[in-house]
Amino acid sequence: MKITNNAKTAFEQILKSNESANGIRIFIAGGCCTPAFQFELAPGQAADEVIENAEGVNFYYTQEVKEILDPVTLDHNGFGFLMAGLQKNECGCQH
Repeated sequence: MKITNNAKTAFEQILKSNESANGIRIFIAGGCCTPAFQFELAPGQAADEVIENAEGVNFYYTQEVKEILDPVTLDHNGFGFLMAGLQKNECGCQH
């Protein structure tokens, strides 16, 4: 996963405001044709997670999430985070 300078700045501000967090955990929180990801502040790596450092920001996620996020560039547009390059799965949902 790559992150833009805007995303890096946003994550640094978030982490600076919470001293107990050493990084960002990303996990799948549902979804239909494309997984819905959730972010949370994390004090460190869980036993089943890998650590990826992107532009100085630590991200913690499972191998399954890593494989999905490898081609993704994470950006921040001033209102929220965007995932460019997230692959859509073939499915029958109407979303």
